[in-house]
Amino acid sequence: YTTAAGSHKDWSGTGHNVRCHLPSTAQDVEVTFSVVGGGKVYKVDRRDQQMPWIEDAHGTPGCVPLVPRPVEKFVYATCPPCVLYEIRGPSLGSYISRVCEQQVEDFDPDAAPSHCVGNFDIRAIFDVPPDQVPSIGGIVDLKRPHSEFLLPSEVALFEPSQAEIVHAGSGARQIFLNTPLTPAENAALSEMHAHLAKRGAGGEMGDFPKYMEQHALRMLQTCKFNVPKAIEMMQTCIKERLHRLPIAEADVEDDLRSGFIYWHGRDRQCRPCLVIRLERLGAIARDRERAVRAVMYTLEYALRYAMVPGRVENWVVIIDLANVMSVISPLHIGSLVSVATAIGTTLEKVYCGRMVWIKIINMPGGALLNRAINGAIPAEKKDKVGFPRDYKEDLAKHFEANQLEQRYGGIAPDLEPAETYPYHFFPRPRGELAVRGPTHSDALEMGATPGRDEVQDVDDFSLHECTNLAFHEGQLWDNSSEHARRRWLSKARGSSLTPASAEALTELEGG
Repeated sequence: YTTAAGSHKDWSGTGHNVRCHLPSTAQDVEVTFSVVGGGKVYKVDRRDQQMPWIEDAHGTPGCVPLVPRPVEKFVYATCPPCVLYEIRGPSLGSYISRVCEQQVEDFDPDAAPSHCVGNFDIRAIFDVPPDQVPSIGGIVDLKRPHSEFLLPSEVALFEPSQAEIVHAGSGARQIFLNTPLTPAENAALSEMHAHLAKRGAGGEMGDFPKYMEQHALRMLQTCKFNVPKAIEMMQTCIKERLHRLPIAEADVEDDLRSGFIYWHGRDRQCRPCLVIRLERLGAIARDRERAVRAVMYTLEYALRYAMVPGRVENWVVIIDLANVMSVISPLHIGSLVSVATAIGTTLEKVYCGRMVWIKIINMPGGALLNRAINGAIPAEKKDKVGFPRDYKEDLAKHFEANQLEQRYGGIAPDLEPAETYPYHFFPRPRGELAVRGPTHSDALEMGATPGRDEVQDVDDFSLHECTNLAFHEGQLWDNSSEHARRRWLSKARGSSLTPASAEALTELEGG
């Protein structure tokens, strides 16, 4: 390339994920490729799905050309803001399979559920070192439509009470993001930063890796503020989550349509409800990896599309054991236990601090098995786990009738396995608790565009197409040091905040 001063410069790099940063004033930029231990990268016709080589006049298709094929070269008169090249193939036959050019100021890698947003491959945000992987959004290539009631204004603008932010009984925090933390919590975060720095992680200040920036306090609370245990949980997250991401819809869709795990509606605090039906596990019960990937996809979906930081950050769970003993062979009990353990690890460690309660229903074996399972639950978890005898009456205390299937006491149709994905959400999860509906200004505030997005009634207006990855990711207001604060403060100013959080942010800034 040519610099602004007119001098010629060359740059080269090697690796599986190479990044080159040029001055924005660079001109006459030429980009070519070669393979270490292989050869040059030649042109293919990317308009054809088969990607055939482009041959010179003297070349012979399908053979080594008599005259070398034209080398793949990209030429730009001025430096483009951002271009992604994807190279595939063996060392002696590599080719550029995709070229995505993106304006940096417009780049939102997950603003919509598609493989390539604005011509930028969403997978690229996971093709980075582990400490740079996003904290949510690990699912890609979604082809199935979202529920039209996935994110109604009633959910996006929900304002939790103080008792819902910090549990009135246990004192455990339930809302962690886009909200001020206590001095004790900030002190614990400071200790965690120091511990990381001492281990040589996160630089001199022990910065949290990106994948846990939003989850650090959840991990600490889950580990009873034992910092070494929280660091150990970080390693579990790397092993169990990061190494499996991203997960494409097509890779798990058959298992999602088995109906063994799915989202269905929300409770009156707008928390999505996870239904687990073990009788539908089928062959998945003998394959730990299949089960974990299906569970992870389901949970990642909720974090990316159904949660609202500072407002709705948790889920509730119904585990239905109906018919489980009649469909699972005693010969497979060992593998079922392994799968159940893996699911438990995923729920409690990889996605810790999200579950508000579990209702275990249709328990086989009567009171004896009930007591045995209850005895195995740690004392600090007992308040989250229930074994309601009349589960329909019990669930009615938490849900509007339209949010539950009829088998659970609601009025929504019972779903066959193949009907459970795409996931089902419904309007009015709060029922009469919703004291006001959305207004035109509410909708515009959330990103609706006049003339393009019709502002509808709460019953048929969802905001999921107006939100992006950053909206659902949120920020942990880590005020443990000035350095930590600078990392999130500017982002917090542009976040969707409750009135109480907005007031708290103003106070934090000295306003």
